[in-house]
Amino acid sequence: MLLVISGWLLPLVQKNKMPYKSLYLYNIRKSIAMIKLTSLGCLPQLYKMVCVLSLLGLFTSDLSSQSSIEIDNVILNPISGDSASIELTYNLTLPTGAIAKVSLQRKTENNPNYYQSLEGAVGEIGEEITAGTNKVITWQGPNEGSFYNLTLFVSQSPEVEVISELVNQIDSNQMRQDLELIEGVRHRTAGVDQLGMTQDMIKDRMDTYDLEVLEQSFPFNSTYNGLNIIGTQSGCGQDENVWLIGGHYDTVEGSPGADDNGSAVVGMLEAARVLSQYQFEKRIAFVAWDLEEEGLLGSIDFVSNNKDSFGEMEGYLNFEMIGYYSDRPNSQTFPSGFGQLFPAQQQAVEDDDNRGNFITNVGNTQNSMALMQSFEAAANVYVPDLKVLSVAAPGTGEIVPDLRRSDHTPFWVADIPALMLTDGANFRNENYHGPEDVLDSLDFTFMSNVVKASVATIVQDAVPTICLSDDFFTTVSLGTNTIVHSKNIKVSPNPTMDFINVSTTELILDIDSQWAIYNNSGMLLKEGALNLTTRIDCASMQSGLYHLVIVGEDSAYSANFIIQR
Repeated sequence: MLLVISGWLLPLVQKNKMPYKSLYLYNIRKSIAMIKLTSLGCLPQLYKMVCVLSLLGLFTSDLSSQSSIEIDNVILNPISGDSASIELTYNLTLPTGAIAKVSLQRKTENNPNYYQSLEGAVGEIGEEITAGTNKVITWQGPNEGSFYNLTLFVSQSPEVEVISELVNQIDSNQMRQDLELIEGVRHRTAGVDQLGMTQDMIKDRMDTYDLEVLEQSFPFNSTYNGLNIIGTQSGCGQDENVWLIGGHYDTVEGSPGADDNGSAVVGMLEAARVLSQYQFEKRIAFVAWDLEEEGLLGSIDFVSNNKDSFGEMEGYLNFEMIGYYSDRPNSQTFPSGFGQLFPAQQQAVEDDDNRGNFITNVGNTQNSMALMQSFEAAANVYVPDLKVLSVAAPGTGEIVPDLRRSDHTPFWVADIPALMLTDGANFRNENYHGPEDVLDSLDFTFMSNVVKASVATIVQDAVPTICLSDDFFTTVSLGTNTIVHSKNIKVSPNPTMDFINVSTTELILDIDSQWAIYNNSGMLLKEGALNLTTRIDCASMQSGLYHLVIVGEDSAYSANFIIQR
């Protein structure tokens, strides 16, 4: 499918229906790739998933040629043993004289959460790959688990200044509109309805922005389970590396929590709205923690259960009250002993008559100094109106408990770089944990500037890219000798809502042929006998991409279809 729109290159399904900023146009079409997978130890079945992950990019007007990548055919040979080998042949089309980065990654049963690079792959892979046909990549390694999800990525660096364009899209009016919905007591007993509404809003927005939404529940007591909500934007080429941004969404009893911590939620959602329109080599996770007010329980649960399964966490930007701004003299105070540990910072504030007109950028000396400096530098360059006070807690902050009062702390303890970005809580905002913590007390220009600096911090490391990809999904369960993605299978209508008609040629129809439908996780959903024309009821299946496999005596053939409602 060729998508040509004046302005940004839009996703094939623009789910959020929000306006995109005008830049330049680039024409994209998918090209051709072919994978041959030989895995010694099992007889897998392979489904071709033709997809271009988020056909969004940053393009210049002089890049008028076409870039493309498309899987054309897939053949699996018989396999045995516990090792695997992959031979991949692809054709790559690029603008004249252009080069691209090519990478091959996989998910496996043992590591289903993100793509990992296939270390040791050789051939036409890596930096500075030119256009051409019959390019070959080979790899050998262990056979891990009962399924593989292989992805071939082709990416180019944008030729425009990216960060300023991103930062300029952060919208303080959007944040105010969101906070009007979120404001209200969000507590497990005293504000159950507003808490549930906020959870639903976060999930709906993440889904609207085409993020992969993960809900992680954890026990609190006999009547309540906490709920962390994580929306993930896949990376292109470095998916194993992930940035996190967000904060907690719960409140104490009796407080509508506009600043604490509704400001964090709307800041996270606004960052997600903007960043999800672009592509990056690294993954980005937008997080919303529960039960921070009960002792950081949501973030503790996440770090405890995901440290070894979520990928290499590059850093976490934790929003802890980012909306209260005051230019009144003596509106900023400090914890006891702050001046002894941080005399220069306290003196700088005193020299400005103790005005609460800055964001505090809290890192630590053990693992977050570089991240703290990156945020300060990004703010200086891209948000010069934002005044930043940077503070590095010794070690992981044990001797400064007031700097460990939010969800960055479990990351510090786990030796993951993290910042607390805060307006100072009760040391500035007199409405802290009270009924007057309402949105009319907040400064949305200040709040949006904090989000702008945070977005700039992530973007300068996550590596903006122009990316195309093709996916292959294979599950080890089918006892046939050959699996082919076949053009002789016709599925209609496609996309569909309630049913599909399947037609095949006699060349691939055996007397005992069967059909089966699988989802992307390799789960068998339906099966039956195949005729020359077969009608399959799909009314009970959710919207998404599915894989139809026709199984004969010696071979299996696959095709894809989409349910869209």
